Amino acid sequence: MNDDERTAPRDSARPERVFPELADRSGTAKRRLRDVISSREVIAALVVGALTVASTIAGAVASNWLEVRQTVTEKSSSELSAQVHELERQLAASREEATTLRDQVSALEDKNARLTSSPSSDATSSDTTSPETGSTPPADVLREDDDVAISAGSCLDLDSDAPNWDLVVNSYGLSYELGSDLCYTDALEVRAIRLVDAEPTLADCASQTLVEGDELGPRDLGDGLWMCGQTDEERTVSVGILDATDDDLTMRIRVWE
Repeated sequence: MNDDERTAPRDSARPERVFPELADRSGTAKRRLRDVISSREVIAALVVGALTVASTIAGAVASNWLEVRQTVTEKSSSELSAQVHELERQLAASREEATTLRDQVSALEDKNARLTSSPSSDATSSDTTSPETGSTPPADVLREDDDVAISAGSCLDLDSDAPNWDLVVNSYGLSYELGSDLCYTDALEVRAIRLVDAEPTLADCASQTLVEGDELGPRDLGDGLWMCGQTDEERTVSVGILDATDDDLTMRIRVWE
């Protein structure tokens, strides 16, 4: 080996100098490797970002679901509470109605018992007399008089306890204002006249529902005629015609409580 060969630089022996094409391929491979590594880092970053976003969305959805569930629960509870209050109100109203009905039934039963226990006409006629004689009238009878005579143009208040029945003369007929319940003008006037065959009891009057009107003409006022009527204070009365002329009328009157 000569001196030139021994002093020559070592770089002359490197492969890239010896094989230039190989060196170019190696550089290209390195660049591609770096690009791949860089792409993977980007993808990894994107994946991490996507996971972060997904986690955030999942948390928000879960939070909204809890809020919605709580709202639905509260609303359902409020509706159920309103329904319970309404049912309680209806129950209370039904109980009040039932109490009212029971009271009405009890009152009707008491009234029916009084009606069915009223004395017969025979017993009444034998056991009672006019209040003016001092005897006590039978139960449920407010007042009765066997001989009541009035002249034409007169009215009586059958709810009155006055000896003359608060007689009003020169009257023009029944009057709520004056309290008149029986008048004798050109006809006999009594409220809610119901004709009966004989002297009636309170039960007889209650069972007779055919109302003839509020007056009977002179031709209908035969001796022995009996009728039921009503006062302006809702009392039941019986009136029996003992004698009737154009100028005078004599009657037997009974008024029940």
